[in-house]
Amino acid sequence: MKKVLLAFAFSTSAALSVISSAGAGICEPSKLTPALEELYDSDQESRVGLTPSNDVWNMRRLEEIVAECGWPDSELVGRKAALGAFLVLQHAPLDLQLRYVPLLREAAEKGQLVAGTLPLLEDRILVRKGLSQSYGTQFSNGCELHEIANPEGVEERRETAGLPPLQEYVAYCLERRSSP
Repeated sequence: MKKVLLAFAFSTSAALSVISSAGAGICEPSKLTPALEELYDSDQESRVGLTPSNDVWNMRRLEEIVAECGWPDSELVGRKAALGAFLVLQHAPLDLQLRYVPLLREAAEKGQLVAGTLPLLEDRILVRKGLSQSYGTQFSNGCELHEIANPEGVEERRETAGLPPLQEYVAYCLERRSSP
């Protein structure tokens, strides 16, 4: 337990030191990239149980970054940093997802998002609203897909969005669930 708390405290203080420099050029890739990579690490550590959930705190940091810099361009900050921003939003409450999804759509139109991330968020929003998903990215009860709207067109939508075929995606989910 001490190791987990120490890891959380260290990660929190490191990230705060990066964010506290927001007024001092945080939008420069040399500063923005490590801040977003820290968000990625923090998000993933809480997903695997290494630290308590950091979702609220991570979202506050992301909001500060987006207010200062706009949505991070994956070409400028790199894949891990861009995924850090995306994952924090993917794990945020619905109201925050709805607030920021227009920025992601705009970034996607400019080619500034990691391929496949926008469909994941859009499906998550639809499922949270009780609607059928478009791309087949959201599961319930292990690896059971939530309902898909127009399932006969899902493979074409997935390909266009840069997602793997649905059968491969489900197989990947099953593989991850069965491994310790």
